[in-house]
Order: sequence, then structure tokens, then C-alpha cells
Amino acid sequence: MDNKLRNIKDEMNKTVLKDIYFSEKLEQRVLVSIKNSKYQKDLTPFKNRFISLLSLTVTVIFFLGISYFVGTQLDLFKGYQQSEAIIETVKNGSVNNPSDGISNDIISLPPFELTPDEEKAYNHFQSTLDVSYLEGLGPISIAKLYIKAGFDKKYNVQYALYTDRPGYVQWSKEEDEKIPVSDRGTNEQNFERYKNIDKGKFVQTKEYEGYIEYDSSDNSEIKSGFNMIKSENGVWKVAFTPIQ
Repeated sequence: MDNKLRNIKDEMNKTVLKDIYFSEKLEQRVLVSIKNSKYQKDLTPFKNRFISLLSLTVTVIFFLGISYFVGTQLDLFKGYQQSEAIIETVKNGSVNNPSDGISNDIISLPPFELTPDEEKAYNHFQSTLDVSYLEGLGPISIAKLYIKAGFDKKYNVQYALYTDRPGYVQWSKEEDEKIPVSDRGTNEQNFERYKNIDKGKFVQTKEYEGYIEYDSSDNSEIKSGFNMIKSENGVWKVAFTPIQ
């Protein structure tokens, strides 16, 4: 009887020890699981931020690459168009001297430079249209200011440089303002038309009439004339339709 009770007691002790062992093991697993879960939970916001930042960086790089590519292609296309325009202009023979300029957009300056006195007079006159600033300038200087105003597209200044002598005025300022730009000649045409006018000489034919004689072409035997009329105040001004 004692042996039987002893065996039963031993079995109970084993069961209790076994339960304790498994309880401790389970507890360790639970703790490890809780730690892992907490670690993963703590990393989730950082993981999401990293993924968002990476996606944003890739998107920015992609769009920068697209923008650079498109800009490069547009520059190449513009360059191609300009090259084609230059080739077409030369083929048509509209440029007598390619070194002078290729198109009306490129040529923006007259075929001469103003002297310091002419530059000063031009700057004052274009602002006020006061004829007193023209006093002391010769016919060639007045002609240069007229041509310069045309290249600057300041047609009101050009009209103010026309003669106002009675009997020589051919149209009014209001009528002049209605003249299309296309009828005034391109910069290219005017560059060739007035070339060498600053090297010409003034020939006075009457008391208040005269013209500037100059070589407008490479053939020195062919002369061009630019008509001038002296105003009643003694200032030489440009005749209407100066080149006949």
C-alpha cells in the first residue's frame, strides 16, 4: 500500500514539474513574441517614411530627366530651324554679303556708327523731337539719324526728321502712322540701301536743296543719292522719299 501511494505521489510530482517546465518555456516564448511585436511596431513608421522618401526621390529624378530631355530636344529643334532658315536665305540670294547678316531679325544696326555728337543729338531728339538739338549737324549726320531711327523702329522720330518746309511736305504724320511696316523696307534691305552713306559727300544744288552722293554698291561707278531739304530755320532735314 505504501509503495502504491509512493508511486502515485511520484507521478504527481512529475506532472507538476512538467507543467512548470512547459509554463516557463511558454512564458519565454510569449515574452519573445511580445518583444518582436513591439520592435516591428516601432519600426513600421520608419519603414513607411523610408518607402515614401524613396518613392518621392525616384519620382523627382524621373521628372528631372524628362524635363532635361525635352529641353534638349527643343534646343536642337530650334537650332535646326535657324540653320534651315539661314540656308534658305542664302539659296534665295537675299543676302548679298553673308558677313553683314543673315536675316532681318539678326540685322539690328545700321551700316555705320554714330559719332559722339550724333549720338548725343539722337538721344535728345528722340525724347523731345525738339529741332534745336539738330542745330549744327550737317546733312550727312541728319541722314544718319533718320536711318538709325528706322532701324530702331521709331517711325515717329523718322517723320520728325522729314522736312517741314512749305511745298515739300508730301503726307501728314497721321498718314505716316498708317504706313505698314512691310512697306518701310526690312533691315536687310535698308542695310544694303544705305551702305556707305556716311562716307558720301553732300552736293548742294540750290539754296535749300541738295543730296548726299555715295556708293551703295561694290561698283564705285554706280552712285546713289539721298535728297535733303533745308528748313526755314536753317536745319537740314530729310526730303520725303529721299531716294528716287
